[in-house]
Amino acid sequence: MKSYLLIFKLFSFLNLFSQEKLVVIGSPESIVLYRSYANKIQIGFNDILVKEYTFETFNCDSIIHDSEKHNYLIYPGKSKSLTLKIIDLSVKGKKTILSETSYRVCNLPDPSLYFGTLENESTVSKQTIKTMDKLFVYYPSELYFTTEFKVNSFNIFVKDQNILCISDNLSKEAAFHINRLISGEKITIIANIIGPDKIIRKITSVIHIE
Repeated sequence: MKSYLLIFKLFSFLNLFSQEKLVVIGSPESIVLYRSYANKIQIGFNDILVKEYTFETFNCDSIIHDSEKHNYLIYPGKSKSLTLKIIDLSVKGKKTILSETSYRVCNLPDPSLYFGTLENESTVSKQTIKTMDKLFVYYPSELYFTTEFKVNSFNIFVKDQNILCISDNLSKEAAFHINRLISGEKITIIANIIGPDKIIRKITSVIHIE
């Protein structure tokens, strides 16, 4: 059990929840917390009655106060769950548990691989694929993650050729074979990527020539 004494003198001007010490803990992004990621949580309670508070956590590497009042960034540890307690310190010498919340903890999901602007299983013209010369890795727009991944290297398979490319740029050899593709053929890309969690992931993308 690790206690983070992040104590704040709250100067309240609004009674949010009548005269009850009601505490609401929520994650605006997900009920799951992700390792090596700044998970946002929000805490709401009656500021008039709760003037000082602290956190007690299990499986938490750190909690950081975010830019807005009662908003925090929480970094889980290696276990599969995280417990967060809000402790009221308003009465001197007395600790009162206001709330206790448990979250599931997971690794970040795999991002998507893009060859230029082309996503996995795209079908494009030969002219279009000739303009693509770099790999990108990120999450689709419907996901909220803002973390970044890096392409260490990738293999590109064109017909019977297996070409290794270093970093995220297409090599001249790979570009040469892509330029010789004809309608109905495809390229397969297998990229080795790394994210903030230091996990090496293999992500595959297939592009078809129309």
